[in-house]
Amino acid sequence: MTALDGRNSKVAIYTGLQQIYADNAAPKKVFSSVARRLEAIGDEVRRQYEEKVL
Repeated sequence: MTALDGRNSKVAIYTGLQQIYADNAAPKKVFSSVARRLEAIGDEVRRQYEEKVL
């Protein structure tokens, strides 16, 4: 399982892209923020997996 399997991961990516294109946000800042959100989502997926499997 990966962060992309987690809830709202695709929303985080889409929102980041929207900020870059529509709001003219700095890509480096946006992708940094998206990476942190995906990391948190991945941690949650990992925790849920470990609870069910281990």
